[in-house]
Formats: sequence, structure tokens, C-alpha cells
Amino acid sequence: MSISFPHKDDVPLEAPPLTEVICQVRFAPILRIIGSLPIEYQELLRRRFPKLGEKENRPQVELKGIGKLTPMPNEFVCDTADGLSRVSLAVDFVALRTNKYLNWKAFSSDLEIVLRAFEKVYGPPLTTRIGLRYVNELRFADTGTNSLDDLIDFLNPDLTQFYYNRTFNKPDKIANFILLREENDCLALRIGIESTPEGFVSLDYDYYTESDAPAENKADDLLNAVNRYRQIVYNAFCWSIKEEKMEVFRPAK
Repeated sequence: MSISFPHKDDVPLEAPPLTEVICQVRFAPILRIIGSLPIEYQELLRRRFPKLGEKENRPQVELKGIGKLTPMPNEFVCDTADGLSRVSLAVDFVALRTNKYLNWKAFSSDLEIVLRAFEKVYGPPLTTRIGLRYVNELRFADTGTNSLDDLIDFLNPDLTQFYYNRTFNKPDKIANFILLREENDCLALRIGIESTPEGFVSLDYDYYTESDAPAENKADDLLNAVNRYRQIVYNAFCWSIKEEKMEVFRPAK
């Protein structure tokens, strides 16, 4: 099935329901990343991401071209001063995550810093997957609702058929997964509905391109690709929410 949602002009939301936005670029392993501390890379990020840390080893995986199971090295992480955005660097990926999404201009500005610094230090990566993920959560307090039915009423009816199915009769919890594919591009949409005191509806969009054949992508190529993904995810989000309900998220005038 093709990925086709009605196009919507990108209007920034002053109160978006986003809890997390992540961009990750996976690539063929670069052993130089773990051969020494990423001092030069950290220096290029330090002004915007001054806090330095390290995460625990990931589970064992087989590195392609090495031919045996080996513990994956630690991820190096750099956080903004407020701790709300993080850059992660590992032997096979670089990622930017934020828990305080302001708008695309601000996020893409940080992403440009991350990708241009990577290219300067390690060269253009041979990418295997480029992904952009938006995680949204709707709750009573943020939407002016006080019942799960009112919260669910924000959604396109095509997404709520299981909840109102006569057989299931409004289950306490629903988790649906939809995967749309168009050549090497995919959109994974996860819809969650749960009866909680605060109310809970989640819309999780993960748009990505992946290939078994690594391809070189410069920073400009990656930025252009991710900008295209962002527009498609925005179209999908606007399709998912009833038009008359968008005002709750305060579209910029």
C-alpha cells in the first residue's frame, strides 16, 4: 500500500501533544568511533550540547563484516544544558532526541549541527536506515476533556473502529500497529488507547527508509530526506485528528 495522506501546509502548533521526537541515522559500523574517545566530535557539539555522558553496553549483536557476536560498545551521549535534548553516538548510529519539541525549525537546526559535525569528523556515513519518529500523547488535562470517549473523539473514526466494535465493547486497552510501505520507505503508525485516571491516547509515527545495501549520504542528503519525512508525518497527523479538534493544539496564526 502506498503512503498517501492529504497534503497539509505545515502550521506550527503552540501546544503540540508531542512527548518525544527522534531522528536516527544508522550506518555500516565505523570502528574508529570506538577506537578512541570522540573528542573532536564532542568539541563540535559542546556549545549546544555541553553535558557529556555514556550509556551502558547494548546487548550482543553480530557486526556485519566482523563475523562473530560481540558486545556493542557504549553509546556516547551529549545533552543540552536543560537536559531536554540528547545526541547519541555509537559504532553504528547517530541520533538526536528531544522531549521538548518547539517547532521544526528549532529541531532541524540542532539536527544540522549533529550531522555536519559527524560528517566533518567521520566522513559521510554509509547509511542503512534513516528514520524520524514523532510520539504524541493526548490526555484529559491537555485537551479539555474528562472522559475517554471525548478524548477518542479527537481521532479520525478510521482509527477507532476496534474500540467501538460491538464484540469488544470498549476494552480497557488497545494497541494497534499499521505499516505502510512504498519501495524502501515505510511509515509505522502505532495507536494506543488506555482507560487511565488521566486518560491516554497515543499516536506514534515512525517514518524511515532502510536498505540492505549501505549507501553514502552526505549531511545535506540526510537533512533533505528527513525534511521530506517530516512533511509526510505531519500530513499523517493532520489526517489522524479531526480538523475541528486541531484548535486545541493552538495552531500559529
